[in-house]
Amino acid sequence: MRHPFLLCRFLAILALWLAGSETLAADFSRGGNSVMGCDVTLSGQITSGDAARMDSYLDTIDLPSGYVRTSVLCLDSPGGGYSEGIKLAEIISRRGLATAVGPGQRCESACALAFMAGRILAGDGYSEAKRRLHPAGQLGFHAPGLTVDNGTYTEQSVTRAYEVAVLSVRELIEFRKRASLNFPETLLLEMLGTPPSRMRRIETVGDAALWKVEIFPVGNPRSGAAEMVWNACSNLQGYVQGSRPRNEPVPADTIGDIRRQGTTITIRSGIGFLGEGQPRCQITLGGTGYVDKDAIGYIDFPEAGIPGSFTALYKTMLFAPDTRISDLPAPQQRDRENLLARFTTPRQSRGGASCGLTGQRARVTNVREYVNMRQMPDFDAPVMRRLPLGATVQVFGNPIITNLGGMRAACADACRPAGTGNLQMIRRCIDSNSIWINIMDSRGVRGFVSRQFLD
Repeated sequence: MRHPFLLCRFLAILALWLAGSETLAADFSRGGNSVMGCDVTLSGQITSGDAARMDSYLDTIDLPSGYVRTSVLCLDSPGGGYSEGIKLAEIISRRGLATAVGPGQRCESACALAFMAGRILAGDGYSEAKRRLHPAGQLGFHAPGLTVDNGTYTEQSVTRAYEVAVLSVRELIEFRKRASLNFPETLLLEMLGTPPSRMRRIETVGDAALWKVEIFPVGNPRSGAAEMVWNACSNLQGYVQGSRPRNEPVPADTIGDIRRQGTTITIRSGIGFLGEGQPRCQITLGGTGYVDKDAIGYIDFPEAGIPGSFTALYKTMLFAPDTRISDLPAPQQRDRENLLARFTTPRQSRGGASCGLTGQRARVTNVREYVNMRQMPDFDAPVMRRLPLGATVQVFGNPIITNLGGMRAACADACRPAGTGNLQMIRRCIDSNSIWINIMDSRGVRGFVSRQFLD
C-alpha cells in the first residue's frame, strides 16, 4: 500500500461522517412553505437520534388522513449523519409522506437520501414516488467526506472505521433495493462518483426525469403538441432505461392519434421507443381520479409490459431534457385548461390500418434511427442489415402472420380478404408485431421487417 496513512485517515473521517455530529440537531415544526403544501418542516443539521425524534413528533400532531395519504414533509438541511439520513428515509416511507424542498431552501447529502423516500401511499397498498423540488430550491448528492484535524490513529480505530464503512455501504444498497423507496441505481452511482468537495445537483429536466423528481410549480411549455409528446416519452424512456434522455429533432409522425372520451384525452405516439420491438408511448391527460392530485395525467409504454413504466405525468416532463430547471416558466391562471386545449384536435391513425402494403415499394418509418432487417420474421432471428429511417425498400409477396403478439388466429382472420376486416384488430396486430413483410433493400439484400416499421 503506497499511502497507508491517507487510507487510515480517510476511513476514520468516514466513520465520523457516518455517525454525524452530536452537538447539533434538526428542528421539527408544523406547516412551512404554503406553495409546496408543507404539513411539517425539518430544518437544520441531521444528527444521531433525529429519526426517532421525528417519529415521536409526528405521533403528537394531526396530519391529513384518508384513503390516500397526502401529508408533505418539507426539508431544509445541509445534511449530516449518513446513517441517520437512511433512518429518516425509512420513517418517511413507512408513514407514506411526500417530501419537498421549497424556494430558497436546500436539501443535501444525508438530507437528500431522506428526500428520495417521499411517496404517496393509498389504502389498497398502491405506492407512487412523490418528491417535489421547487425551481428555486437545491437538491444535492455527493460521496461521504468530512474535514478534521490531523491526528494519530490506532489499528483498532482504523479497523472499526473500516467495519463502519462496509456496513454502511451495505445499508445503503439494502436501502436502495426496497421497492417502496424508488432510489434509482443511476443516482446511487452518480452520488458515489461525486467527491465530497463537489455537489451533484438536479439541474435539468433530464436529471429530474431520470431520478423521478417532480419540479413544482411549473407553467406550460411554449412548444406544440408533437414536441411535448416527444419530450414526455423521451423523458420516460430515460427513466425506464436508466440513461440520460437526449435532445433530438422531433419526428414528423410523433403523434399517431388523439382520442377524446368525455374529459379524458388519450394520445398515442406514432413512433416507437425503447429500442427493438419499439413499443409506442401512450399519454392520458385530463379526466379525474388520479391518486396524485398534482399529476396532469399518466404516461406509459403499455405494449412493453415493463414494471415501473406506468407512472404519473408531471408538467416538467413536457419540456426538453436539457432545459435547465432555473429556466422553467412560472405557472399562470388556467394553465391546465390551456394545455389540454392543444390536444383536442383528433387525428386519424398514422398510415391507416391494412395488413399489407399498397404498391411494390415501402418506406421505413416509426423508428428513431433504424430498424433491423432479419433473416426470418422473428425478433430472435439473425440481423441482416440496419435500414435507416426513411429508406425505401421493395415488397415481396403477402404479409406474414406470426404469433409474436399471441394473436395469430385473430390476425389471420382480420387480414384475409374474406375475413372480418376489423380495422381495430388489424391495428392491434400491427402494433404487436404479429405481421411481417418480406422486403429487399437497395443493395439487393432480402429479409423481413415488422409491418409497423413500414409505410
